[in-house]
Amino acid sequence: MIYDLKDDQTDSVKVILNESVSSLSESLEKGLMDESLGKTKRVLDVLKAGDKLVDFCKTRSGEESYWEQLSKLLSPLKHVHDNSNSNAVKSLCKKIEKGIQEGPKTISTDTEVASSSKTGKDKKSKTKKDKKKKKGKK
Repeated sequence: MIYDLKDDQTDSVKVILNESVSSLSESLEKGLMDESLGKTKRVLDVLKAGDKLVDFCKTRSGEESYWEQLSKLLSPLKHVHDNSNSNAVKSLCKKIEKGIQEGPKTISTDTEVASSSKTGKDKKSKTKKDKKKKKGKK
């Protein structure tokens, strides 16, 4: 994880992190479109940073502005994917694209889970191990 933000931290810290996501996303976009980074080794570094950024944004549920910024990477990712001969580059491009496309869905799912656990509707199912423990106590 790039950074862990606690709920009790000030809004100014959240603003700074939000701005950082925006500027990092812009830098990644420029890096992906830079022809001088065409070599697999160089573009992989840019893609790895993009992957970490998507992972970070997934942990920040409720921050839809992150996904607006990240969606700008979809076109450059497609460009890199289509112009690369490397399977590693293509695979990482697809992984990042999928993460960006599923990101907003993750936010709504996290919100639904949080609200259902508050209302008590979320019940745990017993695992085989729990059933065996209970069976052994009889």
